[in-house]
Amino acid sequence: MIDDVWDPAHLEPFLRGGPGCARLITSRLLQVATDVQAKRLLVDEMSGSEAVAMLTANGRASTLNALAVLPDGRLASGSSDRTIKLWDPTSAKPESSQPQFIADAAITALAFLPAPPTLVAGDTSGRLHWLRLPGP
Repeated sequence: MIDDVWDPAHLEPFLRGGPGCARLITSRLLQVATDVQAKRLLVDEMSGSEAVAMLTANGRASTLNALAVLPDGRLASGSSDRTIKLWDPTSAKPESSQPQFIADAAITALAFLPAPPTLVAGDTSGRLHWLRLPGP
């Protein structure tokens, strides 16, 4: 994940790799995606209160460390309680009362791979977890 990119030139070192490599680039500038021929996924902005409600009052009991936006609009969160949860952004609630996954250590990174739909999670022990995602 390359977060908050303001200058497409800053992406050059990160764009190397084979055809199986995936990158998630976040930016507020549409030109960044255009310049590197990236697939664009526009995400509506939540208000501060909506974001806090979604990530605290509805099932988040610990520190949020990672967040990924899935192509279908759902959100995946990873946190210090070692859990990964899938969220419905329209209801601001987790899809299930049970976590999607529980790791042996705090989740610190999430990335989405499109085919097959897979969530890759990194934890503080250095492990990577590859999780096949269910449909919405």
